[in-house]
Amino acid sequence: MRKWKLWLLLGSSSFLVFFLLLVATAAGSFADDVTAAFGGRQASASESRTPIKATYVGVDDTDTDFSGCVIPETRRWSNQHGAFENGYAGYCELWCKVVYTYAGLPYEGFCCAYSHGAAMANRDGPIPKGALIFSGVIPGTGKVYENDHRSGAFCASCGHYAGHVAIYVGDGYVAGSQVPYLQSIDVWISIYGYGGWSKR
Repeated sequence: MRKWKLWLLLGSSSFLVFFLLLVATAAGSFADDVTAAFGGRQASASESRTPIKATYVGVDDTDTDFSGCVIPETRRWSNQHGAFENGYAGYCELWCKVVYTYAGLPYEGFCCAYSHGAAMANRDGPIPKGALIFSGVIPGTGKVYENDHRSGAFCASCGHYAGHVAIYVGDGYVAGSQVPYLQSIDVWISIYGYGGWSKR
């Protein structure tokens, strides 16, 4: 009986190690494919960036107490070394919640980014530095961003595709759980659309 238990334990452990290696390999390959699709490199959270002008929406790059809390946390929780470094690739709502929570700010929890934006987004005025930015209507198409209709991105709670949310970090850039971590706001909007902004 003891030999049987030992064999079962060793077999289970070997399978677990094999499974974890398989998942890590697949995740790395996926991250490389996605990174290549977005220009072949990830933006480092600490690298200096050249300010760019946002052309689709107005932005407010004023440094405030609010942005002073949020921006350091976006760097801390960046995916700068790979899409799965902090485990938030594909979990934009969770990534933003972690950033705001560690910044000591309130965060309205919703089932997905679509519902969060529908309930909280402000579509008037410039986007403040540190504010959440929600996906929405993609310019020139009239269509709402729907996660390429991936089945895993459909939110059963609200009956919509999950959408996307990230954080405006100033100088014309948006940071988030997407790959690459840092994108110009115009590129971000061309992919995910624009549904407004919120500070919670």
